Amino acid sequence: MSISVRRGLLTEQLSSFTATLREWKMAPIICQILSAAHHWILTPWDNFEFHVPDNTRSRQLILSAIKAQAKIGWGLMYRGFMSSDWRRIQDAFFAQHTGISGKKDTGQHWARQLVLWYFDTFRIAWFQRNLDKHGADEFGQS
Repeated sequence: MSISVRRGLLTEQLSSFTATLREWKMAPIICQILSAAHHWILTPWDNFEFHVPDNTRSRQLILSAIKAQAKIGWGLMYRGFMSSDWRRIQDAFFAQHTGISGKKDTGQHWARQLVLWYFDTFRIAWFQRNLDKHGADEFGQS
């Protein structure tokens, strides 16, 4: 597989992030925060900040999740280190929107899906890095 094809697979995985989150019926506020954090991970700026509107139902829990994730590290989300507050926010979202949630729609199931997605993306990036650095066969290795 060529470098451009491998890079294309990683780019496709990363660009589908927000669509994937929506497909999982994610609370819109989490989708916005994680999409912003995802963009920050790819192109870091000095300070990651996200404004939570005052009229947001779970504002305190959201602020707590942001603070807890900042303490853990936003970049560590790709390795599965996430605040458990995200799961609680998603549980609250499903409780408030019973018409869109099914049996499997729980904060725990959602968090598991997200961590697996992050692991898969990290694995793709790691393999890409190794192939770029060492080559795909013994002749391309340095």
